[in-house]
Amino acid sequence: MTLSDWRACFDLGNQCYARGDYPQALDHYLQALNLNQGSWEVRNNLAVLLKLLGERAVAETCLREALALNPDYLDAWINLGNLYRGLQRYDEAHQCFDAALTLAPRHAELLSNLGLLFKEQGRLAEAIDSYRRATALADAPAEAFFNGAIALIQSGDYREGFRWYEQRWRMPRMQALRQPLDQAMPEWRGEPLAGKTLLVWHEQGLGDMIQMARYLPLWKAAHPGCRLALRVDAPLVPLLTCLAGVDLLVSSQAALPPADYHLSAMSFPFVWGTMPESIPSRAPYLTADAALTQRWAARLGPKGQRPRLGVVWQSGDFGVGLGEIDRQSRSLPPEALAALLDRIDADWLSLQVGGDALPPALAARLIAPGAIGDFADTAAILTQLDALITVDTAAAHLGGALGVPTVVLMRALGGNLFPADGERMPWYASMRLARQTRLFDWQPVIADLPRLLSQVCPLPGIG
Repeated sequence: MTLSDWRACFDLGNQCYARGDYPQALDHYLQALNLNQGSWEVRNNLAVLLKLLGERAVAETCLREALALNPDYLDAWINLGNLYRGLQRYDEAHQCFDAALTLAPRHAELLSNLGLLFKEQGRLAEAIDSYRRATALADAPAEAFFNGAIALIQSGDYREGFRWYEQRWRMPRMQALRQPLDQAMPEWRGEPLAGKTLLVWHEQGLGDMIQMARYLPLWKAAHPGCRLALRVDAPLVPLLTCLAGVDLLVSSQAALPPADYHLSAMSFPFVWGTMPESIPSRAPYLTADAALTQRWAARLGPKGQRPRLGVVWQSGDFGVGLGEIDRQSRSLPPEALAALLDRIDADWLSLQVGGDALPPALAARLIAPGAIGDFADTAAILTQLDALITVDTAAAHLGGALGVPTVVLMRALGGNLFPADGERMPWYASMRLARQTRLFDWQPVIADLPRLLSQVCPLPGIG
């Protein structure tokens, strides 16, 4: 191989990209392009890398140049469509996918990407149709089942949605997550559990685990001869010590305890046969620790004349998400948080853990309760509030699980296991959903907040 061999440079770039060595991949792609200015393949792969590195404008230029060189280059049409989808330039994304469909009308990955585009636009029926077309093909990617499952669940079709959701194990990142469990013990597939130990484990986000915790007492009651072990991320361990039916509670950072079978907590809705009308334990199923509650009550002091409201404005990392852009779309920017504080006259208490620093003048408008160690602390604080206002993050699930009046500020894209429309969250009786109609536009959501809050928290001056 010599450096004058553009194909060798291109292949080296692909190898570096595959193992995550992006600076080296960039160098090799640029070298290959310098040696072969007419290559649409190099431009396409370079664009994929540039998009990942945040250079979306340059990525768009590369893809447009690739298509100018080869208008029938399917990969470039798909990648350009995905780029525009990520930028919310939906009309242009559709144009790219339509062009790709003329070249490959039965391309499973393309149909899956089209489904995601429809879903982000709120066109749920069309999204589900695209996912059905994709999953009917032999080469359907696992992501088509996963994203299709979310769309089905959001539409209220739990039966098929949670069945498709079990296909998530085909995705490489999910296989890697589950691999240590499979090496240690088999997955439970309906075997008798009398005298056996079942290890239930925390698979995705903290909020997802809080949502699924409702199943543990029911499972124990249905399988009284089973020893139930629960393995969750460390911040949840103190909170879930109160959960009935759990014989052993361990941290995910600890070694796997011995067990006969394992089962992901996120598989409970499928295994249980959950339907929208039969969601278990809508009433509070978690409680705050009594000693912690007393400690936080003393620290916060008695309520004043105004309502005491908790607020969480920034989403953290979560489950099988879409990365930084997805997190940003869930979070309130400082100007929206300021508008929220202006909207309701209350003593606003910050329950934000981590996140970006606020401008000092805005931070001064919030009561800082002191160091919050874990979710057991957060639960104890929530018992001292009149209500919780939060973006879609773990705090929302904790408020609902405790039966605390909770309003979730929901982005236009929705949340994975939340319904696609309506103000009620069927998993939590004390929760209401304040929905965006346009991504990143929080103004109408905040304007409507007092009305929704009054439904779960009838306080003077709210409504």
